[in-house]
Amino acid sequence: MKRILSIFLICILTIGISAQRKTTKKQPKKSSGRATMVDIAGVTDAVSDKSEADTLKLKAGKAYVLLIDVAPNMKGVSVGGDDQEKNELIKNFRKNTPEIIQLYTYTYVLAENGQYIDLTGDGNTYQAIAYWSGKMDNNIVAQEGKKMATEFVATQLGQQKESSYITNSKKYKEEIKSLQGKNNFTKKSAEVMQSYLQHLAVPKICFIENTMLFNKDQSKVKTITTYITGDNGKKQKYLVTELNDLGQPISITEYRSDEKSVQKFTYKDGILTNIQTPVNTTNISYDNDRMITSSDLGGGIETEIYHLEKNELLRKSYIIMKDDISDNMNAATDEKIEKSCTNFYIDNVIQTANCSSNANEFPFTHTSSIYQDGKLMQETKYRIEKKSPVLYESQYTRDNSVRKAIYQLNDKGLLESYQRNENNRKNTVWLEYTY
Repeated sequence: MKRILSIFLICILTIGISAQRKTTKKQPKKSSGRATMVDIAGVTDAVSDKSEADTLKLKAGKAYVLLIDVAPNMKGVSVGGDDQEKNELIKNFRKNTPEIIQLYTYTYVLAENGQYIDLTGDGNTYQAIAYWSGKMDNNIVAQEGKKMATEFVATQLGQQKESSYITNSKKYKEEIKSLQGKNNFTKKSAEVMQSYLQHLAVPKICFIENTMLFNKDQSKVKTITTYITGDNGKKQKYLVTELNDLGQPISITEYRSDEKSVQKFTYKDGILTNIQTPVNTTNISYDNDRMITSSDLGGGIETEIYHLEKNELLRKSYIIMKDDISDNMNAATDEKIEKSCTNFYIDNVIQTANCSSNANEFPFTHTSSIYQDGKLMQETKYRIEKKSPVLYESQYTRDNSVRKAIYQLNDKGLLESYQRNENNRKNTVWLEYTY
């Protein structure tokens, strides 16, 4: 799940890089009288009469920062998840933060000192940061591009400040550099590797988040085939996992529509060295109690560090963009055990919290919480009861909605099926084994 998240993040970040490519800067223009046009670069000369533009007036007496990201067809569109620079400005300037205005639609900006920024014209795209002190004698200043607003504003104020993503990127790169060339496989390394492989070999349906409830011993299993049955009752093959004599995965094949994707695991003297997919190869090294993976995601490199704490496999990761101009897109994630819960962070901001009871005792309870900007957004509570040696019932509550599911084990104590009832619809996951 977290690997998918990382890939998803990297795709979004790569799109962001492409969006910042602009045309050649043109020289500032002056209109008649006191009205002066402020150039923000990347602006075509033609202004269409068809464009619908708002007018924004900046009054003297206070400072302004304009975060400009204007593109066609943005009228009335709500833009979310684009507050990185705004949040950086607030964090770095605190009470002295200028008024921040984010512009996404065609706008004619007019300052009280007579200067203006023309962000109009159908088909034009603008990305820039502009600052005005609010003083009549001071000009509006601007720079092309969306990032490093903190550094830009600090320069206008004669200060030295650094965006946290620049500071963090330096730290991340140093930490990754310290991991390079590690080759120290020990008994502790073997324990981490085995836990990592078990999380891949055991079907995901046997887990509640990262807590394994079923199939803790698959030592005699050779293959596991996962099927999914929907409302139509048709059984569809979803996943085939092939295991070696040690219960470690040799290959995992995922089926989607008419396509399939295969992960292949390579071992040398019993040590996992790499994982190959149709997209890339993950190389693996060890440093005593840590297992380190490295993958090329196209636009960046992902480095993961796994270790065991209280018998739980925890993951830390970095995504570092390949070019040096995209430090604002670098990211780090971390899992920590805090107050008996496993908390997941992105760039030191909590995203999820998972709190479980003892996985070897029933009834088993689990609470999964999702956060946004440090605030609790959603909470899911699980309760799983053991009805017999082969039958378990699950009930989970989310948003005042109660949903139920049944776990059925086979005569070898392995999970055979999972049936979920939701809104009068039944969905079943079937597991078939060869020995």
